[in-house]
Amino acid sequence: MRALEALIYPAIGKTEKQFIHRCSLFAAPSTGKDAARQALEEAYKMRCDVEHVHPWDRSLTQYAVSEREDIAYWRTRQMESLACLAYAKIFADSAVQRHFHTDAALDQFWRKPEHEIRTALGCVCDITQLKLVKNYDSWGRAVFSEWPTGWRESLQRRNEGHAGETFHTMGFTA
Repeated sequence: MRALEALIYPAIGKTEKQFIHRCSLFAAPSTGKDAARQALEEAYKMRCDVEHVHPWDRSLTQYAVSEREDIAYWRTRQMESLACLAYAKIFADSAVQRHFHTDAALDQFWRKPEHEIRTALGCVCDITQLKLVKNYDSWGRAVFSEWPTGWRESLQRRNEGHAGETFHTMGFTA
């Protein structure tokens, strides 16, 4: 969440609103914006609860108690995917990178009309395609067999070959 907050450069006192709005511009295509906004809002509220030492599931009370941990893992996976792929795009694309060099450049970028921001960033990672899972490996990570068909492969294809490096899903390898 902190990594995404650094990219969206929120104004003091407007972090939640700007986090949800700005991330939604690159977290899903415009057709999936509502689902992405819900995921972003829940993830942001989870982060606030943890940071302010409230019960970790306070922001998930609309879900059954038995579902809350899976929902929390789901939102965490969505934000991790979004952050990793957003940074990979910025590092690999000099045209996008120039918008993130300085605070002044960030401020100017986020003042652009929505369509220009969407055009510049594209859909970095459609978080709406990562589905709720209930099957985890021994480290608590969602088992890839639970991911949507083709998701992992599409992430690898999208990020291969940039500047002689291969970016792998959820981690980087030089």
